[in-house]
Amino acid sequence: MFYLPVLALVAFCIGTGVANAALSEGFNATGWGSSYGTYTVNSWVLTSVFRDTTTKYEGVAGIRFSSTGTRSIVSPQNAAGVGTISFWHRRWSATDGTVNFSVYVSTDGSTWGSAVATGSTTSDTFSQFSYAVNNATYKYVKIEVTSGKRWLVDLAEVSDPAATPAIALADNGTQVAAAVVAAGTPKLNLHQSSLAVTLANA
Repeated sequence: MFYLPVLALVAFCIGTGVANAALSEGFNATGWGSSYGTYTVNSWVLTSVFRDTTTKYEGVAGIRFSSTGTRSIVSPQNAAGVGTISFWHRRWSATDGTVNFSVYVSTDGSTWGSAVATGSTTSDTFSQFSYAVNNATYKYVKIEVTSGKRWLVDLAEVSDPAATPAIALADNGTQVAAAVVAAGTPKLNLHQSSLAVTLANA
């Protein structure tokens, strides 16, 4: 028979670190989009779009892309970086077939590189697209139609990068030795340690 006196101290310090929708645009502003063209709405740059007040997800208006040409949305800068990108979308009508789109991120709003996400729709009902980037280096988002005809987008949002846990384990140097151990049993040393968990942006 043997006894193992054990002393362990574990402390957790957890921050709140919630990713918020730092950029949120419903495209409800007036004075733009009476015909297909390029417009800037609350610092979002919209290319080949029409302000659709009939078929929208929320509010009084949404974006309808034209059936041809370069068609995109570019977000304003989010200084904290790019967390989760989301928007509501659908094709305009059954005659528009399959609409394919790509999502890009950029550090400067002009150099985009390869798409970080792609998607498509054949639906005439709005659904939400969402993709987590969680990178503080990137500051801008572009959503672009890559093939297909007319496409509707509404309520586009970009959150700050989500907080990620950083774990530090510190040994305070106190050792607790096993006592009254039967012959042949290895000696056990137990350390009193503290564990701290904090949340920091990626």
